[in-house]
Amino acid sequence: MATYVITTETVSFGGTDLSDHIESCTIDVESDKVVSTNFGSAGWEENLGGIKRYTVNVTFQQDFSASDTYATVFGSASVVANLGTSLAWTAKPTSSATSTTNPIFSGNVIMTGGTLLGGGVGELAKTQTSFPGTGALVVATS
Repeated sequence: MATYVITTETVSFGGTDLSDHIESCTIDVESDKVVSTNFGSAGWEENLGGIKRYTVNVTFQQDFSASDTYATVFGSASVVANLGTSLAWTAKPTSSATSTTNPIFSGNVIMTGGTLLGGGVGELAKTQTSFPGTGALVVATS
């Protein structure tokens, strides 16, 4: 895949495709740096990779309808129904079939909080949420 403009990214949470309510999604990954410098390092710092983690950051266009943003992400029965629970998610660069040029990213995230309602007079209601991953980030090409 060549350089492209994001127009059809596909994102789902809890098995529900919320792409039509998401205006941005990023997946950030990192690893702890564990210093392993010793007397044999000749004065140079040496490092090992430690614990890995990822975070899924999403800007939703808020919708309180059944099976949409609020009900899927936050839980429909209570404002905090899904807080502290694990939620499966997937994301692909485009809506085309999964392939080496359109990998699908997936895993589980923990709902630790988020903005339930946001916006000003005359603005689109939005909510920005960061979901820390729990377990491995999976990347598949088929």
